[in-house]
Amino acid sequence: MGRNVFLGFVLFLLCTSFFSCASPAKTTVSGSGNVAYLQLVAADFDKTSVDYGKYDDGVTVVIDGKHEFHANVNNAADRLSKNFYTYKIATGTHDIQVVFNGNVVVNRKIFCSDGEIKVVDLP
Repeated sequence: MGRNVFLGFVLFLLCTSFFSCASPAKTTVSGSGNVAYLQLVAADFDKTSVDYGKYDDGVTVVIDGKHEFHANVNNAADRLSKNFYTYKIATGTHDIQVVFNGNVVVNRKIFCSDGEIKVVDLP
């Protein structure tokens, strides 16, 4: 009798451990896909500097010579803590121009991978 109870218990443990490993539920993880982010960061000027607040009115960003938009600029000191202004862009290689007061202050080619935050430092 004791042996049958023991064998039944072992059989029970084997069955439950075998079936508990296979779950019929399927889980999928999906990201936003093919989206990168662009951040414009100004130098961390001292408040007494002539250039302090230089980009307060924002800049114009031109992507690949076609897509143009107004963008606000992050302060270098606040970029990681506040992270206010981040703009979505498509992944891949892009020509970026940043225009301030009618002058091109940044003109460069960038490559952005999926989910990457590309930081563009402004002079």
